[in-house]
Formats: sequence, C-alpha cells, structure tokens
Amino acid sequence: MAGGANTALGTLTVVENRGLSGGNKDGVLRCTLVGDADYNTTGTPGFLAKLKLGTASGGGGLGPGIVVDTVVERGLNGGYRLIYDDVNDKLLCEVKESGVEVADGTSLAGTTFHISVFYR
Repeated sequence: MAGGANTALGTLTVVENRGLSGGNKDGVLRCTLVGDADYNTTGTPGFLAKLKLGTASGGGGLGPGIVVDTVVERGLNGGYRLIYDDVNDKLLCEVKESGVEVADGTSLAGTTFHISVFYR
C-alpha cells in the first residue's frame, strides 16, 4: 500500500477472533498490520470501519454495534507502538522509547505490527 494522503499503515489481517459468545461481553482480535513505506503523521483513518465491515484480510465483519476499547501491542514491533485514537478512529504510530509520534515520511515497510484489539 503506497503512502500519501491519509495513509500511514498497510494491510490489516485478522489472525484470530475470540468473539462475543456464551454471554461474554468482550471480544478480542489478534491481528497483524504491515507498515507502510511512507508514514503520514495524520495516522490511518477508518480502523474501526475496516473491522465492522469485514474489509480486513482474514475476516472482521464484527457488525455495526461494536466499540473498540483498546489496541495492545504484542511482541517487539520494531521499536514502535500503535495507538488507537478512538475520537478520530485512527491508528497512530509512536516510537516506543520516547512516546513521540513517528516522523512524517518514515518508512515502516519492514515492520509487521502484532496487536490485540479488545472490543465490546
């Protein structure tokens, strides 16, 4: 996925969905997200929409009523951390050590992020 306006991170793949079942009020998705060659500091919009509509590779389709509670990193993720901005429905990328957003134009192409998405 090429960089540019409103593009920061590439393909989202749902690896596992431990969904809402048996009276559980919460679910969790294990996902991978491939970094883009040209990070844009405005972040990647439409994260929740991808999950709701099932446009993420490997599934999703969680339906219109879900709410993302938090996005948690799993593993090293190349020294970066993804932050979910629920107000603007965007994923942002920070340098883990400093907590500062990755600079505009930074290549994250060699990074595959491993995340868990907790939803209700």
